[in-house]
Amino acid sequence: MQVLPVCGQFPSNLAEEHIELVMDLFDWLVQPCLDYVRLHCKTLLNSSPSHLVVILIRLYHSLLDEIIAIGETENMSSSQV
Repeated sequence: MQVLPVCGQFPSNLAEEHIELVMDLFDWLVQPCLDYVRLHCKTLLNSSPSHLVVILIRLYHSLLDEIIAIGETENMSSSQV
């Protein structure tokens, strides 16, 4: 399940290595997290898995806005991205 190409927009100052890392993390973790939420969590409102993914992408994009504002990614480690 490829998730992030749906939004497809990363800050231009983000290194290719970091973009690949983020894509791999989303591909690796989104489906298991959705399965966990579906099987083990109680929710007040039922949401479709696609809606949960869209919310996750929007949340991550808001975090990427901080990277855009800083403008410096060459000194950032992979864990900071």
